[in-house]
Amino acid sequence: MSCAVPGSKIVKQVPARRRRIPARFGLKAAIPAPTSTEGELDVTADLSLRAPRENGSVSTSDLVGRLSTQLTTLVRDEIALTRTEVQTRAKTAGVAGGMFGAAGVLSLYGMGLLIALGVVALDLVWPLWLAVLVVLAVVFAIAGVLALVGRGRMRRAMPLVPTDAVERIRGDLDTVKAALKDRKRS
Repeated sequence: MSCAVPGSKIVKQVPARRRRIPARFGLKAAIPAPTSTEGELDVTADLSLRAPRENGSVSTSDLVGRLSTQLTTLVRDEIALTRTEVQTRAKTAGVAGGMFGAAGVLSLYGMGLLIALGVVALDLVWPLWLAVLVVLAVVFAIAGVLALVGRGRMRRAMPLVPTDAVERIRGDLDTVKAALKDRKRS
């Protein structure tokens, strides 16, 4: 596609490069970034716009088309990033829940096995009541440590609301509001 603008040269589109979404979002999607032959960004190549009018202005239908294309792209990208963020947080919460489960299972098995073994071993040295008390304290200490570690990880995963996506959308809305206010003033 080429776009002829009165009083300027014709810009020939070269095969579009694709720019990757940052790896921190975990997405494999790519966004086209068309360029001209000089390596400059060709902003009209992916918008399918007609050439500006004789006086240099762009028609309202072209502006609405641009708005529609840009909003669609923005919404799709925000949805993809939000989905990735929620999946990451849910995975972290799942690991923390697994740690709580492991703490519960270990405390049950620990109570059975360690009490039996510890009591038998310590009964050879101490009175029976003291052997039971020492083994019980050790088992509960291990369960407490696991529960505290699991709680700390659960707090890091909370809230499950995608806060980064919410902030990006708020920023986008503020930009649109500011542009509308500037448009009304002029």
